[in-house]
Amino acid sequence: MSHQDWTTITFSKKTKTTSSSDSTSKKPTVNIIANKIENKVNNTDERLVIKPIDINAVRAITKARVELGLSQKELANKINVSDAVIKSIEQNKEPNNTQLLNKLQKVLKIKLLGDNIGTPL
Repeated sequence: MSHQDWTTITFSKKTKTTSSSDSTSKKPTVNIIANKIENKVNNTDERLVIKPIDINAVRAITKARVELGLSQKELANKINVSDAVIKSIEQNKEPNNTQLLNKLQKVLKIKLLGDNIGTPL
């Protein structure tokens, strides 16, 4: 063991000296912002309401998928989501998501947003 160089190295924390001007220019940390948001949410009496996809759109999605001969998994692969998402859409458990509905419109070639839901594009 005489060939090894064993020297002791000590690490110590540097103490920061901050002036009062430095502390005012810093942005609040994420935790402080999160706590403020949580307090606002907790102090309101409003209930968060998540709107599901329109039932007519759900029926149109299922009908169009079956007419095209696609399984839920095949449709999910075409729009790059999991088959569980398609399943929850068809069970009307998925929240309204315009991006998802736009992808479905393109693949199924039917209108799913606005008026005349279920009509061809």
